[in-house]
Amino acid sequence: MTGRILANSGLMGGARAISSVLGIVTLIITARALDDLAAFGTVLFVHAYMLFFADIATFKSWQAIVRFGADHLSNKDARLLGRLFRFGFTLDALAAILAYGSAVGLFSVVVALSARFPGFGPEADGLPLATLQNYVTLYCLVLLLRQTHAGTGIFRLFDKFGVLALRTLIMPVLRFSGACLAWWMGWGVAGFLCVWFAASALSYIALPLLAIRELYKRRLLRPVWKARNVLIETDRGLWPFVVKTNIDSTLNAFRTHFPSLLVTAVFGPALFAIFRIAEEFAKILSKGTKLFDQVLYPELSRLVAEGRIQALQNVALKATLVIGGISLILTLIVLVFGEPIIQLAFGEGFEKASGLAVFLLLAAALTGAAVPFYTVFYVLMRPGRAAWIRGGAIIAYLFAFFTLVSTAGIYAAGWAALVGAAFEIIIVTIWATLTMKRHKVPSI
Repeated sequence: MTGRILANSGLMGGARAISSVLGIVTLIITARALDDLAAFGTVLFVHAYMLFFADIATFKSWQAIVRFGADHLSNKDARLLGRLFRFGFTLDALAAILAYGSAVGLFSVVVALSARFPGFGPEADGLPLATLQNYVTLYCLVLLLRQTHAGTGIFRLFDKFGVLALRTLIMPVLRFSGACLAWWMGWGVAGFLCVWFAASALSYIALPLLAIRELYKRRLLRPVWKARNVLIETDRGLWPFVVKTNIDSTLNAFRTHFPSLLVTAVFGPALFAIFRIAEEFAKILSKGTKLFDQVLYPELSRLVAEGRIQALQNVALKATLVIGGISLILTLIVLVFGEPIIQLAFGEGFEKASGLAVFLLLAAALTGAAVPFYTVFYVLMRPGRAAWIRGGAIIAYLFAFFTLVSTAGIYAAGWAALVGAAFEIIIVTIWATLTMKRHKVPSI
């Protein structure tokens, strides 16, 4: 089992490493092409705003598909598998509509309040807020295509991580290619937003199409098509599981993406560009740990199904130590070499990014080490506990940010991330360990 975890982690990690390198190079090209911190920050803000709602308004149906689908797959029950997959596709569609409506609606409210109360809302650094609203409204249309969680769950359930690894490369490859074209053609903010939109859209469309093809090959497409009333006639315990995991994933998404919106609102797009560069280094680490979690989740689910709780505890602890060790090595590399690399790549104006990156990397190291213990909550059918911890970490982050913002400036975002992550790793380690020791019968 450990060998399978390492093999799948290596496959996904390799794809994510290539993706991260292409992502950083794309940011360098975009920054050099626009040659203006405010314009660069505007592109990053619009994309970050879309991602915020993409992850906030989602049901993460892949977790339910893996958790409940494992039993149906073991029993070779095509009818129940089809109903579960149809349930996942339906949730994805509902989430896409909710995400777009929420994104456009909230920004409309911000624009209305800014007209009534000057100074309210994000400063656009010379860009009219109405123009920024048009960018947001059009760019967020990609949310309607983001129906990827059911497809992700299907491939994870069938242990087809090669497909997921290849799909991981679609967006960064297309965005890199498009950014090169936009730089060569001299396109501005609107041109780069079009490039990023197209790359995201094609990536989002690819996964459900590949999932449908996989179901067809396994002769499971007909049961999916024939399933009816999938939101009502569900597996026992499915809805409570989905609701609790949705609360937890929403809090996790809030913690991940809200700092970008907060920094933009407080400091403006120019300083947000600096924060985003620092964040990109931390995201190399956080994305890697998320992919490790995607591989770990099915394996830990099998251990629970077999009643091997001691093995579950051992694997979770080993995974935490591996993630923590790799994270600290990457942090040290950025601490030593980060500043000259960032200045060479992005030029003047990004000097603060390297110091901020160290803070964010340390925070990502702590939250990454906590990932296996969060997975334990899920496989033991206790997702509510994960939600409570993430909620507490968000409160700790906000308290630290607003306490330090007047004295630390942009570095307040780094200190706040570190405080929230420290709270998270301490509480999740203690609570997950107690949960494993006291676990008897899975319940929700």
